[in-house]
Amino acid sequence: MARIIEIVPATIKDLPFIRPLIAELMNVIEDTTGFDIEQSMENCRALLRDPEHRMLIAREKEKVLGFINFTTRELVLQTFPLGDSGTRWYC
Repeated sequence: MARIIEIVPATIKDLPFIRPLIAELMNVIEDTTGFDIEQSMENCRALLRDPEHRMLIAREKEKVLGFINFTTRELVLQTFPLGDSGTRWYC
């Protein structure tokens, strides 16, 4: 049977499921000096409130398998030419 994995925007309700993923990430990073799981969770909350920030989760049924966070600048989404070279850039 094929697995059905959804990629969906994360919400505040997903944070308890993201927490163990962040802890796992911290376990594989060599130098975790200055890392703090509680601060990381606060950072996630702040990022979820930021309209320019995106956080997506990979979910299989009710289980969160992974997450990614990124910022998309308006510039990337614009449909007008960028630069002075006359070349049209569309992202």
